[in-house]
Amino acid sequence: MKKIAFIAHGKLKRRKALVRDAQNFLSHHQINFLFTNFPRHAESLAQECAEAGFDFIIAAGGDGTLNEVINGVMQSPRKGEVTIGVWPLGSGNDFAKTLRLPADIKGLAQTILLEEAHPIDLMHLTYTDINGQPAQRFSHNITDVGMGGQVAEGMSRTSKWMGPTLTYQYQIIKSLLTYRPVPVRVQGDGISFEGNVMNYCVCNGKYFGSGLGISPYALPDDGMLNTVCIGEVTLRDYLRHLPAIRRCVPVEHPQVHYGSATTLRIDGVKDCLPIDLDGEFAGYTPLSVTLVPAAIRFLQTRQ
Repeated sequence: MKKIAFIAHGKLKRRKALVRDAQNFLSHHQINFLFTNFPRHAESLAQECAEAGFDFIIAAGGDGTLNEVINGVMQSPRKGEVTIGVWPLGSGNDFAKTLRLPADIKGLAQTILLEEAHPIDLMHLTYTDINGQPAQRFSHNITDVGMGGQVAEGMSRTSKWMGPTLTYQYQIIKSLLTYRPVPVRVQGDGISFEGNVMNYCVCNGKYFGSGLGISPYALPDDGMLNTVCIGEVTLRDYLRHLPAIRRCVPVEHPQVHYGSATTLRIDGVKDCLPIDLDGEFAGYTPLSVTLVPAAIRFLQTRQ
């Protein structure tokens, strides 16, 4: 019998049905369902579950909940003994899209029963938080600097009554109309760049912004981070290339450049720039990123 903890956002709907479905498909295992009550509560719950001996800790939600669960487990001395998974019930679910994970409990239960876990990389970040204090955090998907941080901040203050995809598109288009390219300096192993950008992305996964395939070359288990430098592009450029981005294929544009690295430092040349960390507004540059290869065991089916 395995011990399985589900950690879900406190505002998640259909609580009773979710618990019932999990218990039905995993009836031979010990299941605990925990719901968050405040920001970053999933982080402390995940750490407690790891140290209480749970074998699987499942984030029942989106990338924000998954990020908190990962950061909680990474603080536990048992991090190497715990398998993390995600039941993609959130607004974005972009990392689940990268790994092509099942959206239903039946598929998730099957991967748990077969114990299909494989190591994935993480990014370790140091930056300045929204209160102006030094901060450290792990990122599993995409962290970006510039317009993406403004979009994430806007998402945190906007009702998502239109649904996640349309809300993201509204915030992106709004930012493209108002945001101006900013000078950044990027230094890393194999990368040296200084110039004006709309956004600079460091990627472990392929998708962000509710299904935008910004990083076609990214793989979460290849021991490498992918970078996407988005220079002086316009709303017209974005709309013209949106079909390619949705298909997650490389964009052919003189102001879009792809690269790779294992360490990076990103500075705003004139001002501190906003940071989007796995879909959440996290703080400001300077941002340092270091790859942590094979950092955690993650529940997934080999394609």
